[in-house]
Amino acid sequence: MKFNKYTNEELEIRAKNIVDQRQKLDVELLLIFSEIKKRKIDLLAGYSGLYDYAERKLGLSKGQANKRKQAVKTIEIAPEAIQLLKEGKTHVSNLALLAPKITSLNKSKILAFLPSATKGKLSFFLETIDKEGNTVSIEPKIDLI
Repeated sequence: MKFNKYTNEELEIRAKNIVDQRQKLDVELLLIFSEIKKRKIDLLAGYSGLYDYAERKLGLSKGQANKRKQAVKTIEIAPEAIQLLKEGKTHVSNLALLAPKITSLNKSKILAFLPSATKGKLSFFLETIDKEGNTVSIEPKIDLI
């Protein structure tokens, strides 16, 4: 496709439309993966789980498959997180980052922080909250070598 025929404004509009489309597709894919997991379609097809299914059957990279598997774990615990993704207030990678830490007890605190969070800020925040939603202090990490 030749883009030199487009004006600058047309290119910007086209780029924004593609980003919006991708966002909708990310939401839909996570919801489909959640249903695949729920119905055990991955296991019934002979795969070891959703990650294996996404990589080998669907052709996702290992990183893509892992992020989506982790993001599905997050939306199973906190279905309201999908709305933040729909609204563009978070990304699949942030939802994946939550999976090991989010619980039914701390999800409201985590989800309240999520819309403004960069990956770095989110990682730090997750270190300061326990499974019950309490704030914990952390020791600064200093490498002397």
